[in-house]
Amino acid sequence: MNKIFLFASDARSYLDLVNVVKELERRKEKYFFLYNSNPYVLDPKTGLDKYNYDTNIENSENSIFIPNLGFELPFKPDVVLLTRENWVPEKSLVLDFKQIGSSVCCIENSNWLYNHIKTRLELLSRMTFPSNLIDRHFDHSEWEFDTKKLAGWVNYKTEIVGNPKFDNIFDDIDIDYIIDKYDLNKDKRNILVYGSMENEMRTSLFEELNHMRNKLSNDFEILYRPHPSEFQKFQNDFYPKFSVDGVKVIDNDRDVKSVSNFSDIHISMFQGVTYNSLMHNKKLVIHKDNFGVRDELNIDIFKEKEFPFWSNIFNINSWEKFKDLIDLSLLEEFIKRYDSWWKDISNSLDVYDKNLDWSLDINPSENNNKLLKYFDDFNDQNASNRIVNSMNKMTGVIND
Repeated sequence: MNKIFLFASDARSYLDLVNVVKELERRKEKYFFLYNSNPYVLDPKTGLDKYNYDTNIENSENSIFIPNLGFELPFKPDVVLLTRENWVPEKSLVLDFKQIGSSVCCIENSNWLYNHIKTRLELLSRMTFPSNLIDRHFDHSEWEFDTKKLAGWVNYKTEIVGNPKFDNIFDDIDIDYIIDKYDLNKDKRNILVYGSMENEMRTSLFEELNHMRNKLSNDFEILYRPHPSEFQKFQNDFYPKFSVDGVKVIDNDRDVKSVSNFSDIHISMFQGVTYNSLMHNKKLVIHKDNFGVRDELNIDIFKEKEFPFWSNIFNINSWEKFKDLIDLSLLEEFIKRYDSWWKDISNSLDVYDKNLDWSLDINPSENNNKLLKYFDDFNDQNASNRIVNSMNKMTGVIND
């Protein structure tokens, strides 16, 4: 039987992994889950006191020191499972565990719905040392996998399993708890707005929040679910109080499932969080032009806004050399695929308008179910089972 070590450095990673832990526990397979459930990333070497753990492995004499954990594990893992593999501390842990002979697997933590210049660069970065030592990547859907392949992803280490984060999407929904915590009114029409950590998008988003607050009647209540990174990056917007009066902030990722189920209308870019909206069959309103995402395919805009950052990542100061790295021949294919995808999305759902016509009813789109294909090939809440089977198979363990 394998001994599996799982690691999550923030709340988002915790949610990506916790259902796999539950599957291991159900099967009575050996595991050690080290996790930080705070919304911000912590390095265990300096913040181990903020971490928790869950394990069914007893102490043994075969402990092994893991440098980038900063302590001894009571066993040598056969398999390590993590996410966000191209960022510290996970990136450092990949090398630690490969050096002691563990197999390392990674769950995709992003939704690759479309390509732009930055997706190309992120994938190139992911394929550098030590991230390229990972033995297996678990992806959500063929659509997302094809998006990555188009941008240059090496595909032979990938297996499509669905998204384990949503294996319990219909479990433990506690409407009474979130009504009490956020002082919500079930007799009103509740609008859940999903946030963004991108400056330009947030500017437009906050304009929409203010517009809705001023124009909608008192029959509506507006909730805002920030991107987890917003709390750190834009602290002044949240403390001591939210910068948009009358809008209630959902402050914990663990509450999102219940709030999604409770809310009548969801407003978002078409991105990972909208899977909640589709699965709970809610009325989903998408931002016009996906808040200008197509501009991220414009090479001139990229040069002005993004080149200084990415040139440091790849240590290339010449713009001409950097264009070779991007491979401009790919952009035409990116644009063609994006335009086809966006046509399908915008023809299937309500699009936000300042007249607020979308608020006149709360009936979901009849197209919700067909749009699930972009996120998950299975939609059966069984991704964790496939992941555990795959990890066992790769190490020669026979699944029951």
